[in-house]
Amino acid sequence: MTHTLDFIRTKSIMDNMTEEATNTHGGKRNGAGRIAGPYGPTVRVTVSIPEAILHKLDTAAQTRSVSRSAAVTEACHRYARQVYGG
Repeated sequence: MTHTLDFIRTKSIMDNMTEEATNTHGGKRNGAGRIAGPYGPTVRVTVSIPEAILHKLDTAAQTRSVSRSAAVTEACHRYARQVYGG
């Protein structure tokens, strides 16, 4: 009989832990996720560029104290403005 009570007690504790974890994770919550940058929500893109350009990009990013991603985004934004206007 003692084993049955221990099992029930353990199961109850595990159920509570599962409910707590379920209630605090997953799904959309206010303030969850990445904050959209100045150009809106971001997506991940994989590109291949010459190594020399990558070094120039990294140097420019480091000089401006921004991430590589921010430097690429700014470069793309400037290119799009130059080519397409706006």
